[in-house]
Amino acid sequence: MASIETLTRLEKLRLVFSPAAATDKHQLIGILGKAQLSSASAVRRLHEILCWIRAYPDDERVLAATDAALRTFSARKDLRRFHGQLADSGIAGTAIHYHFFWPMALWLSSRWPTLLHFDRDCGEGEDWLRNAWPVALPALQAEAAKRSEASPFSILDSLRGSMSDAAFFVQGVDRTAGDTLARETLHDVLQPAYVLEPGDDSPSRTQARWSGASIAFITASLQREPVNLRKALQQPPQSVNTATPGNAAELLDLARAAMATRGRDLDTFTWGNPEDIHVVDDGDGLAYAFIGTVPERRLPLAAAYGFLILRNGVPVGYGQVDALLGGAEIAFNTFDTFRGGESAFLFARLLAATRALLGSAAFSLEPYQLGHHNKEGITSGAWWFYFKLGFRPHDPTLKRVVSSELARIERNPRHRSSAITLTRLARKHLYWEPVRGHRAWLPLVPPAGLQLPVLSDHSAGEIVGRRLGLRSLAGWSRAEMLGLYRLAPLIAALQGLGSWTPAQKKSAIAALRAKGGQHERDFVGLLDAHPKLNAAIKALLATQS
Repeated sequence: MASIETLTRLEKLRLVFSPAAATDKHQLIGILGKAQLSSASAVRRLHEILCWIRAYPDDERVLAATDAALRTFSARKDLRRFHGQLADSGIAGTAIHYHFFWPMALWLSSRWPTLLHFDRDCGEGEDWLRNAWPVALPALQAEAAKRSEASPFSILDSLRGSMSDAAFFVQGVDRTAGDTLARETLHDVLQPAYVLEPGDDSPSRTQARWSGASIAFITASLQREPVNLRKALQQPPQSVNTATPGNAAELLDLARAAMATRGRDLDTFTWGNPEDIHVVDDGDGLAYAFIGTVPERRLPLAAAYGFLILRNGVPVGYGQVDALLGGAEIAFNTFDTFRGGESAFLFARLLAATRALLGSAAFSLEPYQLGHHNKEGITSGAWWFYFKLGFRPHDPTLKRVVSSELARIERNPRHRSSAITLTRLARKHLYWEPVRGHRAWLPLVPPAGLQLPVLSDHSAGEIVGRRLGLRSLAGWSRAEMLGLYRLAPLIAALQGLGSWTPAQKKSAIAALRAKGGQHERDFVGLLDAHPKLNAAIKALLATQS
């Protein structure tokens, strides 16, 4: 019982920063490091508060004590006692069960081939594996397995040798003819259930941190609500730097592990491009690692960057920014461990980081972020969180709903919007467009895209050549050609290209070529710097307003 009281005292000090609080934290961490906790929930609570303190350390003593406690956490006797109950927590020393998608399964099986297994206890049977023989095995073995009356898992065990069942299967799928998209489709249709067993260096939330981060000790209260977004946007971060190869590889692994240990996935991480990773340093131990996508998996028009929010090197949140025409669509999430701290401040600084990296001056929030088909967003009241920061709907019907809710709040300050109302509000985008002349265009892309023609690569090349005067693709990389072909239907629909000068067409080609270049942010910059191309795309999208 004394240990629980000690744990509760440490938790209560979470948001307190002073010399006395630092001394207390250091002492309590030492006591809890030697204690044996009596339940799985208590072990989890200790882990979460240690992760919090590692992201927000008071001083060198607290940092060192926290690092030591987390470094040895998997060896705790109480963790080993309750490791089964703590499965899927992401705590070091515990297993992770998940239907990993193809790129994540491929990454895990290549990095930890002895730790990744099929979850044979998930209750989903073996039929999916019987259906997988044509893609998982060479032709002769596949035919023999198909005709065998033995159970699929016993057949797999007889063939895999010293490899784990999952690693053997994933490697078999990876040998299948076709491109990565075909292999991904084959794998994900089967939906195999995996378990990643714990290992010395396997993914965990316990040891997750970037070694290249600078440390800033917290000596005053965190910056919490209210936050002035306009003021934040006018305060640029300290620096924007392309990650070195070593840092890029570490950050990409850190981002993927952050998803794997939380039962989540993000395409911009799983298909991350180590050559297109940038670190926006905001100072005081806060940084945003923006991760671009490999060219063949990029969006056809907008530039997409996943981001990891780092506090003193610890991942405290993540999301994605899709940028186009001076605007950006934002998806933002603070990890559970770090909620109730400075979420509004982190979001505000994200907008400033996005502007510094991609030139964005107008922002929108997609419906899922607000709670559309997202129960967590409804439960957390995400819609009102962003409304209070300054985001507003464009839809006239939703504006009336908001006016009605605000009137109710004025009459009764304790009023809270119902789940039904929040679900209705979350069906459309929210916008914040603080700079005159800058608009968030991305919500208009889907309806415009559905009106564009479907083109073959051959006809796409002809259209680009005819409309922009591109005579040859000699010297273009495969990724650059792919980006151009994907944009061809848009180019076919643009108006006014006949009046462009040869120089304007040449610079437009350079902008479009950058879509398949090393850094997708270059495409955003060149597009924004081309007034004619910029205006033509906006005019096309404006027909959807």
